[in-house]
Amino acid sequence: VTCSDDKTKMSVVLVNRHPEKQVDCTITSRKLPRSVEAFILSGDSPDAYNDINTPDRVIPVKKQVYIRNGMVIIPPHSLVILTFEQPAS
Repeated sequence: VTCSDDKTKMSVVLVNRHPEKQVDCTITSRKLPRSVEAFILSGDSPDAYNDINTPDRVIPVKKQVYIRNGMVIIPPHSLVILTFEQPAS
């Protein structure tokens, strides 16, 4: 977890190492938005990698991720970066 210098924007990085199962992850914060911008890095298999013949096999995908009761679903074998505005104190 990190935040901007002015403490208005927070980023949370989540990793799911399981090769096949999604993970339900709970985030605890004073107030979470219902959806956040996310970058998700994953491949079509746990052994996926980029090389000269397949330079785009593993690429970050930008999408909205929904938070329900502080819970975020993390896809199998992925790295997820969530970014959202922090409410004023």
